[in-house]
Amino acid sequence: MTCSVDECIVIISLYLRDYINKEQFADIVYSNLDVFETALRNDIFFSIIETDFSCKDERVKLDTKLTSYLFECYNISLDDISDSYVENIIQDRKNPILCDMLGEKYVQKNEVTIDCSNIFSYDELIEIVKSKLEFPIFCSNWDGIKDMLYDVLFPKKIIITNWDLLKKRLPDDALTFKDILDKAIKIYNYQLIVEYH
Repeated sequence: MTCSVDECIVIISLYLRDYINKEQFADIVYSNLDVFETALRNDIFFSIIETDFSCKDERVKLDTKLTSYLFECYNISLDDISDSYVENIIQDRKNPILCDMLGEKYVQKNEVTIDCSNIFSYDELIEIVKSKLEFPIFCSNWDGIKDMLYDVLFPKKIIITNWDLLKKRLPDDALTFKDILDKAIKIYNYQLIVEYH
């Protein structure tokens, strides 16, 4: 796979966010040594090529250095690298090989079911929403979930079972959850289907 100077930074970001794995990252770097050498500061370039990717301690050290480098030199925060960012890369198809790598891990689900029968608390509801809809771990409340609506790839269809039980047990949270799903439907131009059973 050949890549441009700008794509080097994107590839580092995708690696740091686990959208491409360490083997894929190493393969891309070693296949494009001159581009990476041109694109990166010398110390960063040499840190990458000297890292033994099979050694966890070395990878952690490199990852920390790369994260700081991206922020300091390119003002890229890893929080900016999200599912929607990856979705745009895949849709652009500028680099088909990278798109294929990402597509292996990143595929929109057709349908997700959220069963509310065993949800008795706010925390349990937040956890199942995060888990089933693949929100980041740090989304620990409704505000965090609302903030990430544009960054999460929703399935094509969400089925909420035992909805009446949830409305009875947690009426305010059920209403908030429904409002969030209604907003997601609008974000997806009404292509997202939500069924309440």
